[in-house]
Amino acid sequence: MNTVNPGWTPPDHPRPSPAPSHHATAPWGPAVKTPPAAPYYLAHLPHPNAFPPVRGGVPLADVGQRIAAFIIDQLVLGPVFFVLWLPVQGIIGARFGMEYTQAGDPVRATDPQAQAAVLGIYTVMLLTLMILTAVYQTVCVAQWGATVGKKAMKLRVIRAADGGAVGWSQATGRASMAFAFGMFPCLGYLDGGWAMWDRPNRQALHDKAAGTIVVRTDHVYYGARAVFRG
Repeated sequence: MNTVNPGWTPPDHPRPSPAPSHHATAPWGPAVKTPPAAPYYLAHLPHPNAFPPVRGGVPLADVGQRIAAFIIDQLVLGPVFFVLWLPVQGIIGARFGMEYTQAGDPVRATDPQAQAAVLGIYTVMLLTLMILTAVYQTVCVAQWGATVGKKAMKLRVIRAADGGAVGWSQATGRASMAFAFGMFPCLGYLDGGWAMWDRPNRQALHDKAAGTIVVRTDHVYYGARAVFRG
């Protein structure tokens, strides 16, 4: 019997205290789980086609990173080039003799018709490799936002207008412009080198033509940022 309150007796099995909640609890309702903060970076969303328009700018890719990504892509495509080269080299050797293809120089041929045929085969081979490169660039950028080399260097290609994902038509246009510039050696070097002095978005000529920019995805918040004009 409680001497302070004679009319009250403790229950046989007291109710245990509830475990503390790790979620924010409103005084007028049940526990509410605080949603996580939205990710800052485009690349951390589930799919490259899912990122929303971005304002305020993101860090631009360094020219050195883009050169390194290009070298990696050439190493990736190298085995494909080699596989395509072997049968063409065999055709040239069987048709005109290996003396025409020493050191890969068709000018050593003494027969003008042989010279033209060998030069034609080399030209077709070069165009085939350029087309394969353009297809590779188109598929990788449209599907994943980056080629293997750009992924390795933590770069992504996005729209210059609003920071969104690059679609198939825009990726095709970007690769086609790079292909067109690459047809002329001087323009090919100028195309890639344009990013060294371009401001404010460090765009290569094919980026400018396609309306794309290349940004970093490695959470480095220094240096120049992209300027979205949309």
